[in-house]
Amino acid sequence: MLIFSFRATGSVKKIVFIVFSTLVFLVTLAFSQYIFGSENFSSALQPADTVISNENDIKKFAGNFGLEIGSRAVFTEKIRIPMKFNDKYEEYNQLQKKSGFDLEKFKGCQCVKYTFDVHNVNEKSPVQLNVLVNSNKIIAADVSEKNYNGFMKSIADDVLSEMIQ
Repeated sequence: MLIFSFRATGSVKKIVFIVFSTLVFLVTLAFSQYIFGSENFSSALQPADTVISNENDIKKFAGNFGLEIGSRAVFTEKIRIPMKFNDKYEEYNQLQKKSGFDLEKFKGCQCVKYTFDVHNVNEKSPVQLNVLVNSNKIIAADVSEKNYNGFMKSIADDVLSEMIQ
């Protein structure tokens, strides 16, 4: 067995204590985030996008993509992003990455899903906009047909922009 020892002055002891304490704090913080999910830490992980304080802000956000939506959500619900993605969530997250969003950062987080009717997309069946909001920031957005076998597009999809009247 090998043992090291050294004699340190008061200022060196303080520096070693501060460095050691900082490392312990960072390891504890990382472990807590891993165990409890990122819900409590989501503010540090937000994408740099529009701050949402009400449904009118979502309407402005949709307008940036050429979408005309109703002034009120037709459906609102609280959902939790799962800690482990199944195939459907992986596929949905790939769709979100096309718009610059990434739900990987929000695993385990609770968010609010707003659903709006879209009025200016030229399709046979009704179309809706779904927006996920966490800590007053949009973390995901998609446009989809209301019918079961309908399309689902990223909000920034070029094909979607061609469908807008």
